[in-house]
Amino acid sequence: MTNNSSSSDAWEHLPDLEAASANPALAGCDEPDFVPGPDFPAAAYELAVALGFVRVYGVEAGDLDGTLPPNVAVAAGKRLIERLAAARSRLEKLGDEWDAAEDEIVGDALIYEILDADLEAWAVLEVLIESVREGGSLESCRQTLEAKVSYTAWQEALQAEMGLLSTVAGTNYIVNIRNTLAHQYRDTAPWWLGPDLDEAAAEERRQAVATLPRIPRRA
Repeated sequence: MTNNSSSSDAWEHLPDLEAASANPALAGCDEPDFVPGPDFPAAAYELAVALGFVRVYGVEAGDLDGTLPPNVAVAAGKRLIERLAAARSRLEKLGDEWDAAEDEIVGDALIYEILDADLEAWAVLEVLIESVREGGSLESCRQTLEAKVSYTAWQEALQAEMGLLSTVAGTNYIVNIRNTLAHQYRDTAPWWLGPDLDEAAAEERRQAVATLPRIPRRA
C-alpha cells in the first residue's frame, strides 16, 4: 500500500502530499516542454494518492492544494489500472488465505489490506475526475474513463465477496474511516462504508443461528 489509508488521523496524509509534491520526477511537469523520466509514472501515482486522501478526508492543504496536471492524471490513471489488476489477483486468493489464517487478527488484516486497496483506488479516481472537470486534456479524459471502468469492475468483484468482507463489519477500522471522511465525499464513498456490510453481517448471523440445533421443549 502507498499509504495507511485507514488512519483515524486524517492529518497524517498531509506530509505524504508534501513529500509527493516535492518529488524531483515531477519538477516542471506542468510546463509545455516537460519530458517525463522513468520515475514519472510512480511519482504521478504517489501524488494522486496523497492528494486523493487529503481531499476525501477534508484536510486543508494550503499551498500544497491543487489539481493534477493532465499529464500527471494520465500517468496516474494508467498506474491505477495496474494496481486494480494486482488487487484483483489478491482478492481471488483472499478466501483461501483467510481460511488458512492462524487467528482472527491475521484474517482481519487480510481483509483490511483489500479494503485499503479499494479506498486508495477510490481516492485516486476522485482526483482524476476532478482534474478532468477542471480542464483535462482529451487523453486525460480518456484515461480517466478507462480507470473508472476498471474500478467499476473491481467493485463488482469486491461485492461478490461481501459475505467474507462482512466479518469486519462494525470494527474500529470501518468506524474510523466512516467518521473521518469529509461529508461531501460520503455519498460517493466505497459501498462497504455504507449499510451493506452491516446488513450482510446481520444476515450471516441469522443464518448461523438458523442452523443451530433446536432444544426440545419439556413436556
